[in-house]
Order: sequence, then C-alpha cells, then structure tokens
Amino acid sequence: MSLKTATGRLRAEACKRARGACESCSVWIGDQGEDAEMDHVFNRRTVPEAIGNVQMLCRHCHRDKTEARPSAAHHVLRFMIWAMERGYDDEAYRAAVRLSVLAQKSAAVR
Repeated sequence: MSLKTATGRLRAEACKRARGACESCSVWIGDQGEDAEMDHVFNRRTVPEAIGNVQMLCRHCHRDKTEARPSAAHHVLRFMIWAMERGYDDEAYRAAVRLSVLAQKSAAVR
C-alpha cells in the first residue's frame, strides 16, 4: 500500500507503533507489518480512520476477532485495555459503551 494514501500512512504509523509484534498476542509480524493485517476496531463508516482505531494483528488474531472467537465481548474488552494503556481515551470510552451494549444484549437473551 502506498504511503501517498491516508490508509497507507495510517498503516505505516500503526506498524511503527506495533514495533514488529501483533498488537494482540505479540507474535512477530515483521518490522513493516508484512505478516500483519490492519484491523479497524470500530466500523470505518461510523468512526473516522484514526491511529487509535486500528491495530496491527497477525492473521490468526484478526480471524479470531472477525469471527468473534471466543466472543465479541472478549475482543472489545482486550481492545479497551489496550487503548487505555496507550492513552486512546476516546476509543477506550467507545469500547466501554460497546461492552455495555453487548452485556445488555446478553442479559436480554437469558
């Protein structure tokens, strides 16, 4: 992906932040993220593209998150902690709201 596009620049910035490791499990993904997939945590249609809304994930973690294994709440909670540790306060708050919604849906099903 070209650094001339906004997404290309965002990917480069996310790769630099990741320092060669999956931002979920820490497996090696390469200095330039060559073995990584850039995951948009919150839908790009509702949340603007920003460094706090993307993670560089290995293919395994990206697939698990996409398929909600073990659960969507698990991945949202992990992201919320990750965002808080890095000072992405808006994204951490958005994740907390999402967790609340997921909990309400889960309670309604019971």
